[in-house]
Amino acid sequence: MFTRYAIVLALSAVAFGKLFVTDPTATTTMQAGSPQVVTWKDDGTPPTLKEFGPAKIAIYVGSTQQQTQLQLITASLDVSTAATVEFTPDPSVGANSDQYFIRFESISLKDPAASTVPALAFSSKFTLTGMTGTFSPAVQAQLNATSTASGVPVPPAVASTAAPAKPAVPSPATPTTTPAAAPKPTTSAAAAGTPAGTAGANAAKASSPATTLSHSGFAVAAVAAAIGVSLC
Repeated sequence: MFTRYAIVLALSAVAFGKLFVTDPTATTTMQAGSPQVVTWKDDGTPPTLKEFGPAKIAIYVGSTQQQTQLQLITASLDVSTAATVEFTPDPSVGANSDQYFIRFESISLKDPAASTVPALAFSSKFTLTGMTGTFSPAVQAQLNATSTASGVPVPPAVASTAAPAKPAVPSPATPTTTPAAAPKPTTSAAAAGTPAGTAGANAAKASSPATTLSHSGFAVAAVAAAIGVSLC
């Protein structure tokens, strides 16, 4: 059974690590049930891989506000002494989709302003095929929200490290005799998710968390820049 809980991440550059995932990329397709490899490198900006240290690595789906772990790859691997990890995607954790991504969560590196907030890094979204499972209603609602929500900026590109997205520059308004009424702001709430997981090449299921991110503009932009244009 899936379990669920949520934590709010504080705003900090440290909370979004600079580990750069070189594989998978946005064009990667992985076959469930077959060994796959995740690779990464230090992109030369802080925090370094040595500072990031041991990390939990897992497959997720989700949005900028909510991310749901589906499969645990490893509970702890020092990303400064290893540059790859091999695992076998569990076909039962979800459906064929291009909405999967790898999330790295540092075990030792925390936000200095909030000791419970871990440093994070993300791969681009990639495709998993050969999947035999289905997404739970909560996870499916979360995925639907990423493509249907309105009133939330959509980042312009997919990247493997989190960096604040540049704000959109509005087009100049055409003067009129009677000023138009100011539009009312819209808001969007992220749907909840429910997780499960497996470890290493053996697809042993384990319960794991869904994470709710801060709704502030910086946090949304930072994670959106990391995990895909369709996030909202």
